[in-house]
Amino acid sequence: SSFRPAHRPSGPHSVAAPCCPFCLPAMSTYADAGMLKNRLSSMTLTQFIVEDTNGDQQLALLMNAVQHACKVCANAIRKAGPCDLYGLAGEVNSTGDDVKKLDLIANTVWVDSLKQSGVCCLLVSEEEEDPIIITDVNKRGPFCVAFDPLDGSSNIDCNVSVGSIFSVYRRLSPSTENATVKDILRPGTECIAAGYSMFGAATELVITYGQGVYRFALDRAIGEFLFVEQVKFPQDGGKKIYSCNEGNLNSWDQPCKDYVHSCKNNGYGARYVGSMVSD
Repeated sequence: SSFRPAHRPSGPHSVAAPCCPFCLPAMSTYADAGMLKNRLSSMTLTQFIVEDTNGDQQLALLMNAVQHACKVCANAIRKAGPCDLYGLAGEVNSTGDDVKKLDLIANTVWVDSLKQSGVCCLLVSEEEEDPIIITDVNKRGPFCVAFDPLDGSSNIDCNVSVGSIFSVYRRLSPSTENATVKDILRPGTECIAAGYSMFGAATELVITYGQGVYRFALDRAIGEFLFVEQVKFPQDGGKKIYSCNEGNLNSWDQPCKDYVHSCKNNGYGARYVGSMVSD
């Protein structure tokens, strides 16, 4: 038939649904072209690490180990249902929380990735009772890393976003000796890098070296984190939202109670997920 339905009009910021079979190839072509352009023009996290570590090869190796751990964790979380990875592992971690199966997997991924980078001397994980001290002088470096391999894992069964959190310190003790907890029990002002990865509708990695905060999103098709934006506080202050678990209200001190009460009286909305990264 030579008859074709009329094309539906669309606004300047919207994409119309295909109105006939003839539209589908064209829309697919436009989408593929846009995706290809973005993949070719966007800076990858690997490129950012090489450029932004200012020639510090050891820091570059560390950050590449971090992004590798995030990719492996994202893959495990995506397959959690079909691979029967939901539920408890029957253990309790160092903070008294029940350990999920994915907690153990994520912890193993992070510990192994950081160890194999060859630039870490001490690791502190929420899932480990004691710090992990790397004693082999040929397989250690100047960095101490604290991390929660899978924060908010209690939300996994509900298909709610979870994440990984990390911070990095440069050791103070002599490199010829084993690192000690004094190398990492230090003020946040001495932290040289930090960030988080969020596993949700998309997998994102947000990092900083102390000069700007940068956001990347994982393109699973090519296995690369692509640059999204430099994160900044909105000049107008942004949305008025407070986030806390009010189920613990009775255990708060009075200043905390007063602050939350003032938020409620000043037009703030409540939004609480239960995963610190998401919140």
